[in-house]
Amino acid sequence: MVHAFEAEHGVVLPEPYRTFVAEIADGSPVGPPFYGLVPVAELPAGWGTNRRKLVLARAFPLEEH
Repeated sequence: MVHAFEAEHGVVLPEPYRTFVAEIADGSPVGPPFYGLVPVAELPAGWGTNRRKLVLARAFPLEEH
């Protein structure tokens, strides 16, 4: 799941987060938000469907504090 997400978006997740998603949290029924974690490739309910596609491989736009 994590490898497919990274390949689709052209990114490599940081190792601690990658392990967390792969082994613990990807779609876990307990914990936030709303007492469950949303799988890494999905948006939480209520975020709408008309959102533009995010390009995760794009560099973060902020460079200064």
